[in-house]
Amino acid sequence: QVRFLAGEVGVLSEGTATFAPSISPTSTPSVLTAVPTAPGSYETVVMVLITDRFPREIWWQLRNNEEVVIQSVTPGTYRNASIRILETFRLANGETYEITVLDTYGDGIDSLFGEPDATLFLGQPSEGQVLASLSASGSSSTASFVASEGGVLLPGTYPSSRPTTSPPSYSPSTTVKPSLMPSISNIPSVSMSPTRTIVIVTVLIRLDLYPLGTGFQVLQNGTDIIYEVDTFSSYNDYDEVLLQIELYSGETYVLVLTDVGCSGLSLLVPPLEAYYGESVDDEMKLASIDDPDFGCSNSTSFVLVQPSRVPSSTPSISNIPTTSAYPTQTIVVVTVLIRL
Repeated sequence: QVRFLAGEVGVLSEGTATFAPSISPTSTPSVLTAVPTAPGSYETVVMVLITDRFPREIWWQLRNNEEVVIQSVTPGTYRNASIRILETFRLANGETYEITVLDTYGDGIDSLFGEPDATLFLGQPSEGQVLASLSASGSSSTASFVASEGGVLLPGTYPSSRPTTSPPSYSPSTTVKPSLMPSISNIPSVSMSPTRTIVIVTVLIRLDLYPLGTGFQVLQNGTDIIYEVDTFSSYNDYDEVLLQIELYSGETYVLVLTDVGCSGLSLLVPPLEAYYGESVDDEMKLASIDDPDFGCSNSTSFVLVQPSRVPSSTPSISNIPTTSAYPTQTIVVVTVLIRL
């Protein structure tokens, strides 16, 4: 479990509290309280989650201060090993939240990057303001944070227990930490934000002889990285990789394919195609990168709306002339000799 102070005033760890000289800890409060700023507004919080060799075992839950799960994924959601996954939340400014990352097998997340298994940022990761980070060394790990810039958590005592949480299909017995603050009725819940439709987009990536040097990114609004694969080193040469990514309908996205050696991919076919839905269907194609010889990187963009299926242009049987309407043709074999 990780406890912390949002902003730059100090760090709250298990059993200790460290503060800047200008702030003195209060010994009297009985619960952790937050200093909300601009109630009614929302903050963008991005979680960078790193998978290990067994991504299907990883799942997580995000709770508000009333211990209600407001967002989550179930075991089996993630399918790609050793990649960074970006999850974006719209959270009420100044409200306290709790993120729990769980592993169904109970052996934790053993990523190969030497970084925390999950890190939460206020805004985009490139801005560098870390709200919380945690490493799942066993069946679960939990961190709490305030969704605001400069929000302060004051030390206090915690309730003693929380009900056991189990995933829908694997059902491990997992005890997680209780809520850190009482209900704040004047701060709107996340459910008050507009509802957006989530669509699964299937991305087909064709690898060449050097999958280790190939990378892939999904950008929203042109600059915000929301999905990233640093390398396809776990795949074989010339594999065709299918990635299924959940995106918001109506938004504009950019798909970027990169090559470390800046020579592109040695292929004779398009290296990347994206489709609306969970299958590769030419009529549902959203975008593609057709030129494999792209140097260091190449990209394609699209607005996520369902493509209209093209109606069949095949004429009716009555309008198709019979073969008898054509003159008889003779087929001749031609032999070509090439001298090298």
